[in-house]
Amino acid sequence: IDGGTTPHTAYMYEPYEGDTEIVAFNRLPLEALRRYLRTAQELGWDVGIHCCGDRAQDLAVEALAEVARDLPRPDARHSIIHGYFPTPQALEQMARHRIAAVLQPSFIYWEGELLFRDVGERRAHGYKPGRTYLDRGVHVTASSDVTSTVSPNPFLGLYALVTRQNHLGQAIGPQEAISRDEALWAYTAAGTWLTREEGLKGTLEVGKLADIAVLDRDYFAVPEQEIKDIRVQATLVGGKVAWQRSTEEERQEPGD
Repeated sequence: IDGGTTPHTAYMYEPYEGDTEIVAFNRLPLEALRRYLRTAQELGWDVGIHCCGDRAQDLAVEALAEVARDLPRPDARHSIIHGYFPTPQALEQMARHRIAAVLQPSFIYWEGELLFRDVGERRAHGYKPGRTYLDRGVHVTASSDVTSTVSPNPFLGLYALVTRQNHLGQAIGPQEAISRDEALWAYTAAGTWLTREEGLKGTLEVGKLADIAVLDRDYFAVPEQEIKDIRVQATLVGGKVAWQRSTEEERQEPGD
């Protein structure tokens, strides 16, 4: 529905740092958004909407809530993609109508310092608030946003969710850190709920697909600072080895 914070096109309630005016950058007229959402609700489709600005997120969430009230579908699994700065109103509506937040934590790692330049310290520390979302009962999923991010490496994202630190070691909303268990769940099982595949994959259980990553160290035991350096040694798809790290690859520096 809107743009992003770096080019100052995320639709916000307050101007960006250094700006004096608010630009109403909307990719969709509100009436068109409502019409699309009603059609999706009638057809049984689940919708994910790009929202970066707090104002854009309020508009999208209210439109989703309105459709949910008018055309009840208890099994709907809509989502807000990015969800940078949710307002109390958005949090309440998202929890009530089971609207998920799909976060891209690698943005915290690679671009976190730019937030202070663009939205100022107060708003920067409320960016992608994982702890707040979870505490308010919102379903949280994590993804990479490839190709719009520097790297698809999920361990950088897990590191960012757990430590809330960027690549410079700078804290971005440290009060929004979540546990290692919560972060891993967001990157695995939580996504299968959105795609209605929770009975098929996402956790290691009898009867599910044996899609497994073998790691070079224990994610739950290493110091927090080492989470970003974890490497995959092998992957199995359907119980069969699909890839193994070669001796040459093991010599490479971590983090690529």
